[in-house]
Amino acid sequence: MFSRMFQRFKYQSVNEEQDVDTHETLDPPPPTQRLQITTFFALGISMLLPWNTLILALPFFDDAIPYDFFPSALSAAFTIPNFLTLAFATVTHAGSDLDARVKRSLMLMTIPLGALGFLAYISATFKPEFLFVAVLACATSTAVGCAYLQSAGTAIASLYGPAHLKAIFTGQGIVAVVVSVFQIVLQVISNSGQNDAATANALTMLISYLTSTLILAISASIFYRLSKTAAFVEMVSINKLKTPSRHPLELMKQVNARVWHYGSAVMLDFATTLAVFPTITVLVRSAQPIESQPNLLHASYFPLIHFLTFNVADLAGRALPSIELPSRFKSEAGTIHPTSSKALITISACRVIFIPLFLASNIPNTAPSFLKNDDVFFTLMVLFGATNGYIATNVFTAGTNEQHNTKLTEPLSIPDNEQHNAKDIGASVLVFYLTAGLSVGSILSFIVPTFLRSIN
Repeated sequence: MFSRMFQRFKYQSVNEEQDVDTHETLDPPPPTQRLQITTFFALGISMLLPWNTLILALPFFDDAIPYDFFPSALSAAFTIPNFLTLAFATVTHAGSDLDARVKRSLMLMTIPLGALGFLAYISATFKPEFLFVAVLACATSTAVGCAYLQSAGTAIASLYGPAHLKAIFTGQGIVAVVVSVFQIVLQVISNSGQNDAATANALTMLISYLTSTLILAISASIFYRLSKTAAFVEMVSINKLKTPSRHPLELMKQVNARVWHYGSAVMLDFATTLAVFPTITVLVRSAQPIESQPNLLHASYFPLIHFLTFNVADLAGRALPSIELPSRFKSEAGTIHPTSSKALITISACRVIFIPLFLASNIPNTAPSFLKNDDVFFTLMVLFGATNGYIATNVFTAGTNEQHNTKLTEPLSIPDNEQHNAKDIGASVLVFYLTAGLSVGSILSFIVPTFLRSIN
């Protein structure tokens, strides 16, 4: 099964920009290639695992911690340290030991995630004040590790090629889908009406967090194995990954000039997404009469189904760039997918139309809704999720590829004749743009609901 999945990623070697055309054959990939794809797929899972597990446990800890501001505090405890750490990791990227950053970041996330599982399982024995501080401390620790992993892992994948970046994004999408399924399972347990529902929820939290810890440990072991291969050692040497820069700000300025146009596309993409998802979309309810609603469309399940719909569509969008048609249907760029920054910015800008469409959906106690139809709402969610993942994946695969982003071929003019590879640094800068988009979207997520209330 995994062999067939890996065949969907077109292999690109460390020193090549063109993918090897394998659409005519289905020969199993060589062991080294399987190890590379598996590694970056696992790293993709690990990058979003901490945040998604925090979302999974939010309702549980929200019940155990009687502070109205706890959800906002938890979000701030993760997003602010994550953004600041990522900014630092980006500025200090040149000359850093990227493989060491990946290993240490995975270790930094493993212990707090395991601790969160035990905190959830025995939460009844703690005072709310202690539980509040402990959960926020674990969130901050995982946020720091996650930032370093995103920066270093994406940079290394960019040097291997587009197929490996696609593996990262596919792994990220799968995590969100799995967490959405877990949320529905927890809701079913909660609605079962059994006396031990709280205990069952606590046990589920423990199992989910221990499983997450195991996944991070497996990812670390797989990456350690990859870092010992001859190809990895050669890549580190050729690209001078461990050559420090005495002019980091000038280096970042010049690299940013080569990727900002792609970064703008992914920043706008995620800013638009977080402006309404989930703060607005989670408020939408089924337009069908309550007495005739299927169980999955009831108020307790409708938001969870909407999460699952978005995440499945996002995963499909992330995987779509790996699908190619025969050569005669491709453009001069060698792919059917958009690779120019102008095209990606245009597609990303078009997504803004989703904001008024979701505002016009069936949100109770608001101004008259124009889109009171469940089929229309879920169709919008599918398009919204698919375009989110599709744009992000294409931005990273095209923006770090010299064939599509020709500005990367322009030599850097760093003082003291420093030699650096703009490709891996560019990937780190793109991660910063993505995170900046999340931050802007988080701010908009406060503004858009305020606008919604003002029109009532």
